[in-house]
Amino acid sequence: MDTKLLSPHEIERWTPPSLRYIVGCSEIKEHFADMLRVDGYGPNTLFTGGTGTGKTAGVRAYLRTLMCPNRNPSTLDVCGQCQSCEQFDGRYSHAGLYAEFSSRVSAAGLPIHYIVLNCSCITKQEWKHFVGEIGAWNDLTVVYIDNFHRLQERGLMDKALHLMEDPKTVWIATAPSADMLSHEVLERFSVVLSTSLASSEEFVAFLQERCSEWGLNPHDGESLVLLGEHSKLNPRAAIHFLVVVAGKRVRAFDGTDVEDYFGHEKKGESE
Repeated sequence: MDTKLLSPHEIERWTPPSLRYIVGCSEIKEHFADMLRVDGYGPNTLFTGGTGTGKTAGVRAYLRTLMCPNRNPSTLDVCGQCQSCEQFDGRYSHAGLYAEFSSRVSAAGLPIHYIVLNCSCITKQEWKHFVGEIGAWNDLTVVYIDNFHRLQERGLMDKALHLMEDPKTVWIATAPSADMLSHEVLERFSVVLSTSLASSEEFVAFLQERCSEWGLNPHDGESLVLLGEHSKLNPRAAIHFLVVVAGKRVRAFDGTDVEDYFGHEKKGESE
């Protein structure tokens, strides 16, 4: 594995480039892999789970893989060099309405559009624009809606329910819990999956790979075990700690560093 000394900012912004880089969430990875093998087609799917547990990371890896025309059919790894990969990495956003990609052609020779919406911050004008645009396309369209429950809270769900009946549009949504959505909304999703934690061994292996890849030096294996325990096997929480390590002159840490960091974090939350 190539080692690159990523800056703290680069590590903080890191997301799994393909499905195999996601730790845990075995059902979600399997579901997306099945969709990718039929070039993106699949049922409307809702993913639920807490912050940092892999919902958004899974969807982003799926979308990036879907848009790469040179993806490996066996491993589903992206090439990282084509125009689609470069555009995806440079333009992907969670802020409001995201301009769709419309140039990707599927293995079956069909154009694919996709749109990313964050319901926490999309404006009513952006939502109106989206509703008007989506009905004009005759090709496969993948709509990813983050924080889908916010759409319901903001009184914008009625139009979404109607749009979700279109058979040529695949809807992928995330929310902290299915309980935050009405029964009428949940009926529009054929598949509802929750994020799942990795085993301790899998999580430590994930940390070893990231440290090796980013040029970070754990003192020993026990340091990584402690990082898994203190982060509660939450990838985002563990990466936040590695961001701090990357900012040190000596990019190394031991168990004491882990305990000090999470002890400080816990103290800050209680104050």
